[in-house]
Amino acid sequence: MTAEVLLAIVGVFLSLLFAYVPKFKPWYEALEQEKKQLWNLGLLLFTAVGIGVLAYFGFAKDFGIALTFDRAGLVELIKAFGLGVIFNAGTYVSTKYVGKKAKG
Repeated sequence: MTAEVLLAIVGVFLSLLFAYVPKFKPWYEALEQEKKQLWNLGLLLFTAVGIGVLAYFGFAKDFGIALTFDRAGLVELIKAFGLGVIFNAGTYVSTKYVGKKAKG
């Protein structure tokens, strides 16, 4: 698995977690829009840094992540973070109205 695929999965997972899981949804819905975005970005960044740390210590391959700790790996990790953000936002936009009643 590449870092891009892993962060894309995490991005989708976070969006669905905050939209549908009963313990998280009310807490997340009460936040201001900026704080929602910061939570998602922060958790994705935490994941990306975690993957980088695994690559640094040579454990990334043990977890099935194809990433090296060099310049090419850093570029790949930055691209993966961007992809995670895109997948997170795309999932949020496409599912935020699911299950809500139309006003009118």
